[in-house]
Amino acid sequence: MKLGIIDTHAHLNDKRFDADWEGMRSRAEAQGVVACILPNVDEDTLAPILRLLQDQSDWCFGMLGLHPCSVQVNWEEQIAELWKHESEADWLAVGEIGLDLYWDKTTLELQLQALQVQFQKAQKMGLPVCLHTRNAHAETVAALREFRPDLGGVFHCFGGNYAEAVQVFDLDMYIGIGGVVTYKQTELREVLSKVGLSRVVLETDSPYLPPVPHRGKRNEPAWLSEVVQVVAQACSCHPQEVIETTFENALKVYPKLSA
Repeated sequence: MKLGIIDTHAHLNDKRFDADWEGMRSRAEAQGVVACILPNVDEDTLAPILRLLQDQSDWCFGMLGLHPCSVQVNWEEQIAELWKHESEADWLAVGEIGLDLYWDKTTLELQLQALQVQFQKAQKMGLPVCLHTRNAHAETVAALREFRPDLGGVFHCFGGNYAEAVQVFDLDMYIGIGGVVTYKQTELREVLSKVGLSRVVLETDSPYLPPVPHRGKRNEPAWLSEVVQVVAQACSCHPQEVIETTFENALKVYPKLSA
């Protein structure tokens, strides 16, 4: 894969991209985006992801997992149904999995059970994990520490403080940085000024969380160029260093990208 920006987390299967897919991709490539990784959410998102992995195989790569907000009482059946498709793509990671206590705290036990099983799936498949963590940083860290052997991967859409970033790094994990780093109300720029780029990957979470100056619009991979500029400022380095370092980091986390 040629050097460039890797969007390590983009929901490009979202219907909001249907009308201008080619334009979206063209704009992204013009900004140096060389690959996008698509996380799965549940049974409904799997079919469109598989189509993109086939039709856009030179640019789109996939993860397989059950999002914590999609975990239901029958989570074992949900996961079993997803993994019937294990052989249908060369999955880069197990994701997007994790814990979310923002919307519903009552499902924590179910989420933890589903997370543990998907950790085991990742271990068996020899894959990293992509973790969704919202209002549940401590719980996610505890779940990772409890699970052995250790798993590699990314804390997607990291929004924590310096101490929480250090906890992530101590677990041999990386942090995903996207549009939030450009927002006025965030600690991320200060965190990056302290931790540097050694464990950072870039992401959009498209179509969500667009960077400044695109707030209120559908996010897209091309706008990672805005994120690169802000990350470079925070780390007191040249934007090209951000691109090169995060590119190498993405290949370390997701080695199948360079296969």
